[in-house]
Amino acid sequence: MNKPLRVLLANLDVIANIKENDKLFLTKNWHIGLEEYPEHSYQQAFSRWWSRESRDTTWEYLEFIIEMAIDYTNLKSSFKNEIFKKLVLVKGGLNHLQETYRSEISLVSKINTLILSINSIIPEDKIE
Repeated sequence: MNKPLRVLLANLDVIANIKENDKLFLTKNWHIGLEEYPEHSYQQAFSRWWSRESRDTTWEYLEFIIEMAIDYTNLKSSFKNEIFKKLVLVKGGLNHLQETYRSEISLVSKINTLILSINSIIPEDKIE
């Protein structure tokens, strides 16, 4: 398994495990992580300022990960079924993210679009 595929699978696992009120961040090696700071903390603000990370950057990378996973399902890959399974689980994490940002209509709409994209490629026999 090549490194881009390992990073993709690891990021899908993190997205699938998002709980309500979790916040995302990017590591220096392009892995998605979950914030450990309380909401609106000075530590979180300083950390994001120091790393020059914004919600937009994190969101763009989240979109990229989902799009890359969808692209992998179109390839003749031995990991195709594994990615389908992970995408089914990712929908749960995205639903929790929608709850976290429910007052931000624009972001909720973007998350819903990702969920619809996932739904459009998941074969019926893979839906749990």
